[in-house]
Amino acid sequence: MANKYGHHVPPGRTYWPRISRQFGVSTGLSASSSDTFPEWLSFRDQRQCELATNFGEGQFELDFEGLAACLGVSPKIISQIASSPNRHYRSFEIAKKSGGSRTISSPRVFLKVIQWFLLDFILTSLPVHHAVHSFSFGRSVVTNAQTHEGQAFVGSLDIEDYFGSVTTSAIFELLVGSGFRNHEARLIARLSTKDGGLPQGAPTSAVLSNAVLYPFDEQINKECARAGLTYTRYADDITISGADRRELLRVMALAEGLLAKHNLHVNKEKTRVVSQGSQQRVTGVVVNQTAKPSRYFRRLVRAKFHNAALSEDHNKVKVEQLSGYLSYLQMFPSLKGSKLFETLAHDLSRARQKDPPMLI
Repeated sequence: MANKYGHHVPPGRTYWPRISRQFGVSTGLSASSSDTFPEWLSFRDQRQCELATNFGEGQFELDFEGLAACLGVSPKIISQIASSPNRHYRSFEIAKKSGGSRTISSPRVFLKVIQWFLLDFILTSLPVHHAVHSFSFGRSVVTNAQTHEGQAFVGSLDIEDYFGSVTTSAIFELLVGSGFRNHEARLIARLSTKDGGLPQGAPTSAVLSNAVLYPFDEQINKECARAGLTYTRYADDITISGADRRELLRVMALAEGLLAKHNLHVNKEKTRVVSQGSQQRVTGVVVNQTAKPSRYFRRLVRAKFHNAALSEDHNKVKVEQLSGYLSYLQMFPSLKGSKLFETLAHDLSRARQKDPPMLI
């Protein structure tokens, strides 16, 4: 059952620090705090929350009072946020690689604290299918791509407005089906959604979207197994591969129909089936033989590192971007031992050694 309250985190991390520290430093679980201000300190376990809210032993409920007790704040604060959650986000646009822009709705600090608490303590037991590689520990775009290496045909489907199409009512039904009481499910759904859907930018959106699609993942994965095909999903990117093109097209059509039942729709312009005779890509990774970034991407990254090494300017942001590129490339087993890493590491070291500008 998903609502067995209590933390599911590594040993040594026992409870959240006082909320004021969450505001001042970051959000998310922290090591035990030495602060002892009772008005800001969350309780150490479920029983203490029960005593604080006058529940009998084993009768704790995640309502306004229960959640407020967990966080060490007034229930009125939780109630006010839940009554008008849209007011507790800031939205902005970011450019998409494919052109256009994507709207990011980031929760303001207090709501983000609540969402991180829900994610770390309450939603940890929601199901994630083994064929899903997004937002899962030890999984990535690379592991997703590796699953489809060397296949005769690779088919791709892209879900439009993936997060926004997962509705508040769908989350409510998911949570009730996972063992939450109606009022608990309603409160969590309200605190996790904006404008009736999951906001892209909220900590809880990833785990909730994966859990809502678990029945879809299970059905398509079983159908692919029967047809001798391979299925994976990375967020809104669905990939099906195998040797039989007709079967692949049939299952892709079935997947599109099942998605529609979940209020999700496919971007027709991104639906494709690619054979071994062309470059097969899965989540941006070439998989014709072994999973690796495209030759164009590797050349582009190599040029960025080379230019940074030759530049006279110190640019901390650029150095951090180069470090990110290097970490990404190191995820590919097919590139290990290649001269590329030696060259990139040398250029990155030179870029880091630039003298920062003097402050006047």
